[in-house]
Amino acid sequence: MRKTVQLQPFGWLLSLAAVGLVVLVADPALAEFYVAQDTATKKCTITDVKPDGQKFIMIGTSSYSTKVAAKEARAKTTAEECPHKPAKSPQ
Repeated sequence: MRKTVQLQPFGWLLSLAAVGLVVLVADPALAEFYVAQDTATKKCTITDVKPDGQKFIMIGTSSYSTKVAAKEARAKTTAEECPHKPAKSPQ
């Protein structure tokens, strides 16, 4: 004999909320960041969308798991790669 699980009247809502929570927690772990250069302005930016190769080109050969890591990679680029790098703050 096969048993079926019957949810309470709003049990489906609880299940949906649990799935939403899992997605919310897992989403930042799946994020990738790129150092991308706008082909028109040559300005480099950090983006979470993979550059398309036309409007934006990827600087470097990899993506970064955090925005901080991508910013560190952008800081290490040469003037030829990112001619409009953000100015360093005076110390």
